[in-house]
Amino acid sequence: TTVKFFRWKLHTPLRNIQTEVSMKRYGYPERRDRADILILRPDGNTILAVVECKAAYIPIDEKVIAQLLRYAEALNSEFAFATNGSDLRVFRFDQKSGYKETECPASYKRMCRFNCNETPQAMSLSSRPDLKTLENSTYVRRHYDRYIGRQTREMFWPFLANMCDGLRDISVYLKPKDYGFFCLEKDCGVRTMKIVVPGGATFHNNNYRVFEIKDREGHSYKIGLAVAVYQGASEEKTMLAAAVDDGNRCHHALQLILDTNMELCHTKEGVRCLVNHSGKINVGRKGRAKVQEVLEYVRKKMPSLVDEKNGRIHLGEFRTDRLLYVTSEEFSDFIECVISYILILEEFRNIKNIKQ
Repeated sequence: TTVKFFRWKLHTPLRNIQTEVSMKRYGYPERRDRADILILRPDGNTILAVVECKAAYIPIDEKVIAQLLRYAEALNSEFAFATNGSDLRVFRFDQKSGYKETECPASYKRMCRFNCNETPQAMSLSSRPDLKTLENSTYVRRHYDRYIGRQTREMFWPFLANMCDGLRDISVYLKPKDYGFFCLEKDCGVRTMKIVVPGGATFHNNNYRVFEIKDREGHSYKIGLAVAVYQGASEEKTMLAAAVDDGNRCHHALQLILDTNMELCHTKEGVRCLVNHSGKINVGRKGRAKVQEVLEYVRKKMPSLVDEKNGRIHLGEFRTDRLLYVTSEEFSDFIECVISYILILEEFRNIKNIKQ
């Protein structure tokens, strides 16, 4: 009955209605409970609403509402519904006060217009291809077209697909840890982030591995990392998109073009992938910052990031003969370096913008 209500009354596409969904599917491997119904956004991957269904004789009281909102908060849904077939209560997320009771929206299309909860939980990987499969260029192009740019050299595809899956794989999580330059408070799994771009326009990307952190001054941030297509003026490359949400604004602090900041090195131990950055960044209205100024500031804040041999920012080194997981030493080191670098760049930009 409830599915029919969403299907025919609110005109929700059937493909965007899921029933009896395990919480393990959305980043909670330790939980055994299931959401009765999930309503997905048009992308078919991120959650718009969670629905709690009760028998007709069970009243929709505060106990039921508390249960509903536990699901909603865990899944970061925009809407939450509770019904027993005759009584329907609806809640919508408010950025200031959390979930507030509201009228039932007129349609699925109208529900999709709301994006107040900007980090909805995204569906996790159900399985991962092995390394041999990732070496198949036809397979990679078919399954990673939205992540890997079409002009990225084919020799990089297996590693980029592996890195992409490593970030999206929530079978493992990084544990809270003090990294010195920042403290990791929570690995949130894969979520959508609402990115503000220069000029004020916004877009949503549902592919970020999101980490809640605090810097050394106690400021809280959500940092999102995602392998994504970078569409330049005349070419389509691949980037590591690094987004920062300080609670007021979410923007890309770094778009690391991997095509030009990554190299494969043949060693006695096998092929390794080195990831670095030139230090070229934009600073608000001032345009491109001087690379030497950036390097000097990074050297002052965290000297270990600067490779003095080549004058670049060293971010990580990976083996290419095994699947990547965020918990592996090389990947967690990479995440530490990238987040530290992002925070330093944000400090640098703030100083420069104050001097404008």
